[in-house]
Amino acid sequence: MWPTNGKIHKSVGVGEVYDHAFHRLASISQAPTAPQNAVVERLLARCRVSDQRVRERAEDWFVLEKDQIPKEEEANIRKALVVLQKCAEEWNDAGLFSRVLEACRVVENVAGLGVDAVVSAYKVFGWQPLVDLAGSRTDVREMVSRLASLATEENDAELASWAQKQEDRLLTDLGLIAEADIPWMIEMISGREQQMFRDIVLPQLVAQNYLVDFWVSFISQAHAAADASPTLAACVVECAQDLVTGLAAFPTKLVESKFPKGCLQSDKNSAETLRIIHLCIEIGLPELCGLIFSKMLDASRAGVFHLICPHIPSN
Repeated sequence: MWPTNGKIHKSVGVGEVYDHAFHRLASISQAPTAPQNAVVERLLARCRVSDQRVRERAEDWFVLEKDQIPKEEEANIRKALVVLQKCAEEWNDAGLFSRVLEACRVVENVAGLGVDAVVSAYKVFGWQPLVDLAGSRTDVREMVSRLASLATEENDAELASWAQKQEDRLLTDLGLIAEADIPWMIEMISGREQQMFRDIVLPQLVAQNYLVDFWVSFISQAHAAADASPTLAACVVECAQDLVTGLAAFPTKLVESKFPKGCLQSDKNSAETLRIIHLCIEIGLPELCGLIFSKMLDASRAGVFHLICPHIPSN
């Protein structure tokens, strides 16, 4: 009736499917009816259309108002995900659940599903439909940790075995660890052998050249949990020794010079030494403080420290 690709043609499309489907699926029967199945299929198709539109808009550099349409489409996909998962669980249809994950792109980002929804799906379908979910490291860590806890609660040996393998994989390939990830890492390390930390985890942390702040936070948190884990107790000692060994006799830092303005110059960083001394006392390893003082004394006698900074007054 109307020319294709015209304004009227574009305005009359599958856009109404969302409202119609959400209304029809707000209350569902225990077993799917033919009309409900039809609505579900149309909603799955609509989610795929939305995903394609979002991708096309993101790739089109010449489209104005790039943000509004993708946001609306993404919001509808998220709402459809909730509705469709409810249908799949009510009808105990694992195949439908897998198709929902594919249509809503959850297979590429588990954050779209959320941990509570993962748990809900596990209780209905078991863990198999969930094993291929991907996402950021943080999302996967959270999902695996929750499923490991759930395996214990449900006494599910098969899920527990799978979760432990996933945890081992995550520890073998840590990626970037932020300070916010330290509690997760400590939880993973605590139940494993000391050799895994020494041979697999520690080299990855050392290779990332973390600043003193990270190591102080990690060692402090590991020490707080060390009473229940011999591995963590050994981890605290080893990391503290490495931290002291790597500490310069007189640490320096770069600061902006007053003249010439804008240039950087070295300045003493006694705060770093004091933090490590305080840490050694806090974790019950005062003998490491002696190593720090010996290192400072040797450097002073040999004159290997910076001639200007830190400033050592002459007698």
